[in-house]
Amino acid sequence: MNRILEMHFQKYPFMEIQDAVKLIFQSEFGPGHLIENTEAAKKWLIKEIEETKDAQPEIIELSDDLVRLHLGHMSEKHAELILDAMIDTAHEVKGSMEKLYQKLDILKEMNQFSLNEIDDYLHKYLNGKTLVVSHTDKYREIYHPHYRVLKKELAEKVITELHQ
Repeated sequence: MNRILEMHFQKYPFMEIQDAVKLIFQSEFGPGHLIENTEAAKKWLIKEIEETKDAQPEIIELSDDLVRLHLGHMSEKHAELILDAMIDTAHEVKGSMEKLYQKLDILKEMNQFSLNEIDDYLHKYLNGKTLVVSHTDKYREIYHPHYRVLKKELAEKVITELHQ
């Protein structure tokens, strides 16, 4: 996790605590929360694909087996393939609170943020109503994140289909 966080801090230097926590949550629990309503998930996916036609498709590592597949250069015909990959990923990835806590400890040890700042954020986060958080406004404004969390091999399959 340390290596992955370091890579993300280098690639996204304006990443804030909330963005790092989102990354950690996704690396542990995958996309399950997004597929509770598959029809809504598909509509949102198609909307994002339309918004990112000019962006480059890219696979960014989240863990040994999970990645963020950026939606650039995709079309509506890829939406079904991506949605199926999300569903398959969600069924395979279960995650655990114990591992989430371990990964959050790694984030604390990295000294990327002040100890008070991260302790305050994590206290609110872990005692909140949900563990699912959005990217910060700053992150969205600078990096325009439009991606889906998938198992690595499924993301690679989508990229292969894109080039056919």
